[in-house]
Parts: sequence; C-alpha cells; structure tokens
Amino acid sequence: MSGSDRVVLRRILRVLRTGALGIGAGACADSHGRGEPLDYEPQPVPVPMAATVPPMPVGTDTAVAGPEPAAQPVASMAPVATGAPVPVEACSRPLGSEPRQTFAGEWIPECGATSEFSVVSVCFPPSSDEADAGVNCEQDPPSDSCILEGYRCGLASGGSEILCGPVVSDQDGCCYLVAGGCPIGRPFSIGGVARIASLQPGDGWQRPFSVGSDALSYAERLALADSYRQDGLAEHASVASFSRFALQLLAQGAPASLVERALEATRDELRHAELCFGLAKRYDGRALQPGPLPTADALADGTDAVHIAVSLAAEGCIAETVSAQLIAAARDRAHDSAAKSALSRIARDELAHVELAWESLAWLLVQSGDHVRSAVEGVFAQAHRHVGLGSIAPSQHASSTRLADHGYLPVITRRAIATRVLQTVVAPAAVELLRSRRVA
Repeated sequence: MSGSDRVVLRRILRVLRTGALGIGAGACADSHGRGEPLDYEPQPVPVPMAATVPPMPVGTDTAVAGPEPAAQPVASMAPVATGAPVPVEACSRPLGSEPRQTFAGEWIPECGATSEFSVVSVCFPPSSDEADAGVNCEQDPPSDSCILEGYRCGLASGGSEILCGPVVSDQDGCCYLVAGGCPIGRPFSIGGVARIASLQPGDGWQRPFSVGSDALSYAERLALADSYRQDGLAEHASVASFSRFALQLLAQGAPASLVERALEATRDELRHAELCFGLAKRYDGRALQPGPLPTADALADGTDAVHIAVSLAAEGCIAETVSAQLIAAARDRAHDSAAKSALSRIARDELAHVELAWESLAWLLVQSGDHVRSAVEGVFAQAHRHVGLGSIAPSQHASSTRLADHGYLPVITRRAIATRVLQTVVAPAAVELLRSRRVA
C-alpha cells in the first residue's frame, strides 16, 4: 500500500465510523496525512471483487505500449442490431478494442449515424478457413453479444450498442464500432451509460493561465490540450451528476449537511472544468467550451433507495475514489507549476467528494433494508467495471516524460494505480461499510 493510499483509506474509515452517526468528516486527517495513525491494515481482498481486470485496449498509450495500430478503414459499414446474449465462453478472443474520442451527438461517418456515448472499435480474427482466399468478415461472424463483450474502455468492459460493422482493418481483422460507457471520476450516467457534452467555440469555461515557457513540441502541446479538454468535459458532466445527487438526497430525506456538501461539490466540479479548459487553451491557444449536455431525463433511473445506493457505490465510492488517486498521482509527478497548482486544487476537492460518497452511502444503508445492502454488495463485487482511466491523448509523437511533467500520466501507469487502489482502498473500505449497523 502506498502512503497516499493509506491516507485515503484512513479518511474513508474515519468517515464510515463517525460520519454516518452524525459527527461528520471534519475530524478527518488532512490531505497531507496528519492525524491519527491508521488503525486498520487491509487484508487480502475480503469482498468478492473480480480478481482480474480486462487487458489494456490496443493503442491506448502509444508512448509506452508501442507503435499505434494503423487507422481503421472508414467505408462499407452497415448498421447492426443487437440480439440475444450467448454464453461468453462461445466467443472468440477479440484482437483488441481501440477507443476513439467521440462527443454527444457527433456524426460517425462509418455508421452513417450519431452517438451520444463512447465509441470503441472491437476487432476479431476472420474465419480461419478464409486465410488463403482473402479476409471475409461475412462468414461465421461473432454474435452480437460477443461483440458487445469485447468492448473495453478504462477498466470497464461490455458495450451497450453495436453501431455498425464489420469492416476489414489493415491488420486483417473484422472490426465493429461499439458504443458504451467509460466512467471517469464522477460520471453523469443515465441508464448505465455516461453522458458527456460536445465541444463548441467559446471561452465561457476557462480560467486564464500564463503561457508555458518550456520547450514543448507542437505534438506535445496538442496532446496536452486534447487531454485537458477531455478532462474538462468529464468535470463538466460531474456538475450535472452532483446536482442530481443533491435532488436524490432530498428525495430520501437526507440530513441538511449531506445536501449542503453535495451542492458544494457541484461548485467544485464547475471550478475543475474551468481549470481544465484553461489549461487546454494554455497549450494550444484554442477557445473551446462544453456545448449542451443532455439532461432532460436525468432522473429517469429513479430516486428510490436501491438506485441511489447503487449509483453511489459505483460512481462515488469506486470510480471517484480511484479518480482522486489518479489525479493525486498526476499532481505528484507534475513539474510544470500551472498544471501542478490546478491538479493540487482538484485533488484536494476530489478527496472531499470521496468522503461525501462513502458517508452518504453509509447513511443510506442505515436507513434501508437488506435488499439495498445486497445490491451494493453486487456493485463492489464487480468494482473494476465502474472505473475509467481518464483522458487518452494522441501521444505517439510526444515524449511521455514531458507529458507527465505537465500532468498527463501514461495509461499503463494509471492502470496500475487504479488496480492497486481497488485492492488496497476500495475493497477494505467496502468491508467496513457493509459492517455498519441498520436502524432497528
């Protein structure tokens, strides 16, 4: 366990042992670890969390993982409908899944349609008996459920919809475009899929920064700008997520202190988005901001205790706990003063949001029955499905060291941190959470 993990676990455990009883999180150690020594040493994962995580998607971290795969062709793709699921063991192993950045309502030319969600290219090997006659993706294609199962984004797996396919890739694979969720931090999810706004011209969401003086290449500046804009869109979506969370707390009769902190978190996320968009402009000079975010059905999933508890466990206690540690690691690695300052502010706030999530879930479990507790246990049993690894920048022509100096960690590093945090922070905290007593 790292020192940072130890601090976060200490703070969560103190929240669980005191906050749900009305004392609140104010007595917790600060973000530098001052306070009482940790009195709980985590044991090997005592909740049934998945032992393995999906393999890293192909081409997601070219500065570390090797050359980027050749671009996929963009023609001759027809719409595909999803069908009934089949056993996973009947699926052939995909060649890989390659994320591509898309925004809400963006036109996908290969499919002749738009998508509101993350899109991944999932590729399978062609039928073996066609090897000598050229690739034929129409013979013995994978089932729809196998294609959806091949979706990978961050640590999340399993797509929601097949947009179109197949098309033959440059590596002689049969590829399909699949839409799904890729939660990053505290996502704004509806129907289990994270929503995000598109970009549009404007400077209404930017904190000004002085132009950096170090010798970054053009490709490095573009990569950093793209990364921070992706982060800014995620933070922008978190404003909606916490706004909805405040309404959910009100619907459950939560204490005023929890509602107040949810509203404070909304303001925090707004500032985080401004910082990220400001950093992006600092690197490439472009004034871009979030466009409209689809929120009309924000409460469509309901305000019942089960839904709120499941969302809190997945989005707050798991996704945001991991995200807070990823941001802290990026802050600690950064050398650029502007990036380090912004990441320090974001990391401090995110840790407070983590405490709020765990304390709120503890309060809700005390008020609820066994069916809510069982639903939460199911979420923690598949914790890796609710974790994203953050923005993926086109870094094949950039120095991973210089990118890290400005707060962009290689995906392979983020993956290792996320996996560790699930084991050393989320798992033991979940055990403590589920020990909490119910109201008689």
